[in-house]
Amino acid sequence: MKLDQRVVFIGISLVVAIGAGYFVQNAEFFMREDQKAAALQSAQAVRLAHVADAPVRFDFDQVTPLAAPSSEAMSTVELAKILLPQDPAANPSLPAAPLLTKPLIDRMLQLDDGQRSLPQVGGDLNRYGMSCASGLTVEPATGAMAHLHVMANCHADERVEVTHDRLVFTARLSSIGTLDLDIPALVEQGDYTVQLANGTFLRASAEVQGASSYERVALQWNGAPGPGLHAYEFGAGYGDKGHVSADTPRNPGHGEAGRGGFMTVLGSADVDAPLVAQVYSFPRALKGSDETVRLSIEIEVTEQNCGKEVSARTIRAPGEVTALELTMPGCEAVGQFLVLKNAVRDMKLARN
Repeated sequence: MKLDQRVVFIGISLVVAIGAGYFVQNAEFFMREDQKAAALQSAQAVRLAHVADAPVRFDFDQVTPLAAPSSEAMSTVELAKILLPQDPAANPSLPAAPLLTKPLIDRMLQLDDGQRSLPQVGGDLNRYGMSCASGLTVEPATGAMAHLHVMANCHADERVEVTHDRLVFTARLSSIGTLDLDIPALVEQGDYTVQLANGTFLRASAEVQGASSYERVALQWNGAPGPGLHAYEFGAGYGDKGHVSADTPRNPGHGEAGRGGFMTVLGSADVDAPLVAQVYSFPRALKGSDETVRLSIEIEVTEQNCGKEVSARTIRAPGEVTALELTMPGCEAVGQFLVLKNAVRDMKLARN
């Protein structure tokens, strides 16, 4: 395990420090007789940083590896503020782990050894010794987006459902039970909900100023592959600069700067019963040579959907929902695309 290797490395480095201290303390034998008494009285205050002249060569084959960190070693680790996740089941005497902060989350994700299942330790702690308490916070972000942060330490790698207004999609928690994502705010004062796999609901409300200054259209469906939402700004054709889709989404800063719309792709398709969504956002006040943004829905005929019924729905903020039902062509049409030009109403934009 990578965690064990890291602990071994720390143990070796501590022995090196202790060994080097030994050389420092025994430097008294090279002193004059009248200096030894004073040196002996202050031996405990001697530190490794005081070695200034000739460096001491220390060979690693002289080191006897520690079977377990001693109390002195643990004290040194604490003083050095080395924060490594520890398993309380392996050592119940360990102090409680620190609160899960964002820097620690990022560090733990970097150290993750790829194990996707984190067994729970005890009734209220995960394997890292962190509390099983869960929470959701929502903050405004660029482009009238809402940034969601989910902390669910004892629900690592689980499927969750995220709901905002009429928009619903699935996501997967990280290997330590966290989730960070940005979603378009459909209303300025809105509610946001994350449902965990055990049925627990995490709820938060937030005000996202500027949400009403964007016109937003969402397309959502069950499963993958599914349809795609396409926007053609100001007379653009397929593949032109003004063509916005999941393949050419731009970013919220594009809309914030008044340069055009952007597409947000939401949902994890690699979970059970996936729910996926695409949301196109366009700043209402943006002027252009053509005041219309054409919208269409396109879907590829695949071996997974050929000859089957495909269900989807569109959401136009605020609150306008349209259900779509489509019978796909037979499997001889695999590889072809269907374009639904009238499935969603075009955007008519007013000049400033």
